[in-house]
Amino acid sequence: MRMKKRAQWFLWLFVVLLLLFICGFYYKNKKNQLPDRIYLTREDTFLDFSKYRDITCDTQIEVTHTGSYLVRCKLFGIVPLKDIRVEITEPETVMVSGMPIGIYMETKGVLVIDLGEIENVAGETVCPSQYVVKSGDYICGVNQTPVKTKKELIEQLNKCDGSPMTLDLLRGEEQIQVQVKPAVSEDGFKLGIWVRDDLQGIGTLTYVKEDGSFGALGHGINDVDTGELLYLDVGKLYKTTILSIAKGNDGTPGELSGMIYYANDQVLGEIKKNTGIGIFGSIPAAVSDELELKTCVVGFKQDITAGDAVIISSFTGEQQEYHIEIKEIDFQSKEANKSFLFQVTDPRLLELTGGIVQGMSGSPIIQNGKLIGAVTHVFVNDPAQGYGVFAETMLEGGG
Repeated sequence: MRMKKRAQWFLWLFVVLLLLFICGFYYKNKKNQLPDRIYLTREDTFLDFSKYRDITCDTQIEVTHTGSYLVRCKLFGIVPLKDIRVEITEPETVMVSGMPIGIYMETKGVLVIDLGEIENVAGETVCPSQYVVKSGDYICGVNQTPVKTKKELIEQLNKCDGSPMTLDLLRGEEQIQVQVKPAVSEDGFKLGIWVRDDLQGIGTLTYVKEDGSFGALGHGINDVDTGELLYLDVGKLYKTTILSIAKGNDGTPGELSGMIYYANDQVLGEIKKNTGIGIFGSIPAAVSDELELKTCVVGFKQDITAGDAVIISSFTGEQQEYHIEIKEIDFQSKEANKSFLFQVTDPRLLELTGGIVQGMSGSPIIQNGKLIGAVTHVFVNDPAQGYGVFAETMLEGGG
């Protein structure tokens, strides 16, 4: 009898815990459906929360003033869910592109990719920088002399005559100094590090604003070896031509391959910021006037709905719209460049690329005639699916 009661007790405990888990999951899911901030124009007369099931909010709030205020939202009209900041503003207008661009960036200092062992003149295997320099560090100076390139680092190394060298490092947000004694090898003095000072690739221009500022990629440029966001010193956009397309397959991401024209008369603009939600900079008016751009109102993220939308891209040499379906929207995503999930439904794009491929990052996404976001990532195991970043988020990050 006692064993039977104990089993019943454990069963009830399990049921209660399961119900708590389900309720918690449902609560969190509903909370994630709501944005932290909602923008209204002076033409709006009330807040529409009808698309959020089981959520009630103060909807009949007349927009008769400027500034901001809070709206309290509840689950089933009882359980406090979230306070949303409502701000009165005017919608922004930009010019969307979808044009492939060549990207060239120089790092702020010389990036340490990895450490390596070397053989010195005595035949010993050593690693002079071990425990002193780390992968991801930026070498910004040697013996109080600034260095920006691998060439300048090698020049300073050759001047040291084997004496200990003081390295100025940027490690995360911290600036530190360390000392390293180079090893002498048959090829000269070595620190036992692998370094990089620049990066190039192909992406997509998302938008250009009236003042010439631009946003592109929708995600940051990370080093391929360290995975860290690159600290930008200088960068430029160049004209590029797509020469071939490697279609994406399950487990293998596709890629746009092309020719980047590294010449002064082929420069489109200057890159000023490399962030987790895109690269930003400026394009001269004389250049933007020659680009194929389409004026578009920026949609607020609270207006985005699951359903039909289009990607704009001109990797074929002509600006085209390709249909997609937005599947999920996450206002609380830990990664801002993965705020919504979409599926490519356009047979033309599926035939050309298999879906989303590398080089399409930054392609504008339009819904109901408004720019709502940009392509950022592809599912490696399903190239027909991808992630996007909110256009509102990109514009806030680009300044």
